[in-house]
Amino acid sequence: ASRPFSRVIGIELSQQLRAEAIRNVAHTRVRRRCPVEILGVDAAEFEVPADVSAVYFYNPFGAGTMKAVIERITQSLERRSRLLWVLAYNPPTLEQAAQGRLSLSAVARGRTVYPAIEWAVFRAQP
Repeated sequence: ASRPFSRVIGIELSQQLRAEAIRNVAHTRVRRRCPVEILGVDAAEFEVPADVSAVYFYNPFGAGTMKAVIERITQSLERRSRLLWVLAYNPPTLEQAAQGRLSLSAVARGRTVYPAIEWAVFRAQP
């Protein structure tokens, strides 16, 4: 939310974790440049808005849920073609779920120092 986005949408199914995320947003010292909304919904059923330009995954789901989320992202891109950035920690789950449905072109890859987690930035298109 400190970046020049028009809004940030967080998705959290667990109501306890959602409440914690809302508290974190409320108490952060980082200057927000846009509104932040934390939704208590199932990511597999969330309809991705047509204005979403970036999606961020921090190793969030198992393969089945990730596949459903990829399908929702693909449907959104098919409704409105646009450049979509996908940022992911532990990208193999994302890449495997996207195979045959969503084309991911890696722009950058790396590994964090500690803990050592692989990350990647992709351009996405259906």
